[in-house]
Amino acid sequence: MAMTVVNNGSRSQATEMFDLAMDLTEQVSNMMTQIEQVLATLEKLVALCPGTLSDANFEDADRPMFQMAAGDASVGSTPYSEVKLNRSKYVRVIKITLALTGVLFGLMTIFAGTRVLTGTDPGYIVFLPLLVYNTAMGVAYIGAGVLAWYSLDHGRNAAAVIFILNLLVLAAIYILYSSGGAVAVDSLRAMTLRTAVWLMLFIGLGWLSRKVRRDQ
Repeated sequence: MAMTVVNNGSRSQATEMFDLAMDLTEQVSNMMTQIEQVLATLEKLVALCPGTLSDANFEDADRPMFQMAAGDASVGSTPYSEVKLNRSKYVRVIKITLALTGVLFGLMTIFAGTRVLTGTDPGYIVFLPLLVYNTAMGVAYIGAGVLAWYSLDHGRNAAAVIFILNLLVLAAIYILYSSGGAVAVDSLRAMTLRTAVWLMLFIGLGWLSRKVRRDQ
């Protein structure tokens, strides 16, 4: 479409091209903003362990968090082993969240793709090669989530490969769409979402992996 507008001076498709470009730009911008917000929140959660949590003095390991003994007259600091334990708990929660996101996204992708392959009408033109690719990639999404569960580094690498593959496919179907191929704008939007999700998972797993290495 872009080539038609630029090379041939076609004004009839110019409005559609700019609307699509603005729509995709807005989606990616919103997703990147959400990614930054998630990472900022994760930073605050992990930073909470050695900071605010260490301001309380615990009489023993069984006492509730932030509850001081009635006769305490001074405030000490949490032992290093307890801080490390608290930090590892937060890291584990974040890792599980990222891993489950990959697995659940894979399950939803397989479910949606299988429904269309078995005859359900999605309401727009279906580009069969893209549908088969996305359905097959659902298995890869699940595998990447499982890898992330057991190893942050392996999960990060898997997320990077998936992101790159999805980005290449997104570029390919955009070229097809621009040249008048049988690719619906809904497919472009869905592929943009998939690419952004795996970019988010790659960034999140990479950040968490670096965080763990720094704390070791």
